[in-house]
Amino acid sequence: MDKHVLTGIVILGIVGVSVISGCLEGDTALDKAIDEAVKKGDPSVCDKLEGELTDRCYYYVASRMNDASVCARIKDQEYNDLCYSYFAEDLKDASYCENIQDQGKKDSCYSNVASRTGDASLCEKIPVDLLAKDSCYYEVAVATKDPSICEKIQGVIFSEESCYSGVTSMVDDYWCCQEVQDPKSRDLCYYSFAKEKKSMRACNKIFAIRYRDKCYSMIAKNIVDSSICDEIYYQDVKDDCYFGVAETTLDPSYCKKIQDPSKKSQCLDRCS
Repeated sequence: MDKHVLTGIVILGIVGVSVISGCLEGDTALDKAIDEAVKKGDPSVCDKLEGELTDRCYYYVASRMNDASVCARIKDQEYNDLCYSYFAEDLKDASYCENIQDQGKKDSCYSNVASRTGDASLCEKIPVDLLAKDSCYYEVAVATKDPSICEKIQGVIFSEESCYSGVTSMVDDYWCCQEVQDPKSRDLCYYSFAKEKKSMRACNKIFAIRYRDKCYSMIAKNIVDSSICDEIYYQDVKDDCYFGVAETTLDPSYCKKIQDPSKKSQCLDRCS
């Protein structure tokens, strides 16, 4: 092997060992400073360290001493925000979120505290990011099993329906939907419960006839019961219901109940 290449390898090895050694020494010094600061009850022990290690020391000392005032000593903004987030979530106290400078992290802080405390009003503190606000409402609604909170969702990515689905998957009775004030939203809640639990009784609670028909059709297809199609008022929805059951069972007898000639023909073709 060329002696220059060999020399380069040796130098790289020495540098690598030095870097690793330095990291280990840094971590050891950090651990010692943290232990000493906690034992003495004196966060200023962290000042013995340099650069990022000082802020990391303050962060860990703050959490181990359960003293949020130590967060104010942290100069690095990332660790400072992280420190206040820790106490906000640990103590379920949103007032600590107000000290966070990064808006995204502040929004997450409010959302996490809101879901832990069941306080949907904290979602209002998320000013600009509608996705973050909708996510906050969703988490609180599911955590508290309260579908009325879903009404606040603007539908940027999270839909009101997905929120109801999340809530109804957590409950055993559709009566929670009665808490929803808006009639359309209340129907959507009943529909979501019916879809989640395959409950025709929930469909019966839907006020809007066409939407109720849609619910009946969905249940009939899911549990393969054509008798439910008979409950449907609007003929086009009833035809779709029979079509769906026929397609699932491949039984052309259901196609014969379809009134629309074109749809009946299509149904028979599918089942033949």
